[in-house]
Amino acid sequence: MRIPRGFSDELRTQADIVRIVSDYVTLKKKGKDYTACCPFHNEKTPSFYVSPTRQFYKCFGCGEYGSVYDFVIRMEGCAFPEAVRIVADKSGVQVPVVETSPDYEARNRDREDIRLPLRCGVRTVGRDRGSERRIPAARRRVRSHDHRPAPRGDIASQSSRSRSRPGPRLGGR
Repeated sequence: MRIPRGFSDELRTQADIVRIVSDYVTLKKKGKDYTACCPFHNEKTPSFYVSPTRQFYKCFGCGEYGSVYDFVIRMEGCAFPEAVRIVADKSGVQVPVVETSPDYEARNRDREDIRLPLRCGVRTVGRDRGSERRIPAARRRVRSHDHRPAPRGDIASQSSRSRSRPGPRLGGR
């Protein structure tokens, strides 16, 4: 059994984040938002804000933020489907359930076989399960456009701001 697509988005807009968060933390109204001491770290002055208009929470002390589901997941230590059920129960909404077919269950098991090593920080390489080579997350190379050096010498690929600066000298002197 699974939760139908789109239900979590509808529930997020219907749920009152202030009421659900106030089950865990004592909130005080401050302007249009609510404030409290953050439940995720120890503090003396409130830096945890809940916005009922945006259905969002944010702690300016530890940087934790998110929707009502993120809050419940963090507080209860549960997975997303369980957080949807908890929010639905607290909001008084019945969760529609979709029956799954055996084909869906088989595909879901295959997905779990792929996701489990990724959750553990290990990526498998190889096609057969017996011939996999495991690469720990710490030894993987990070390949990102943020880490690549800027192109040199090709003026067309440089930004307009970098064109105003003189380039490296290529000649004699």
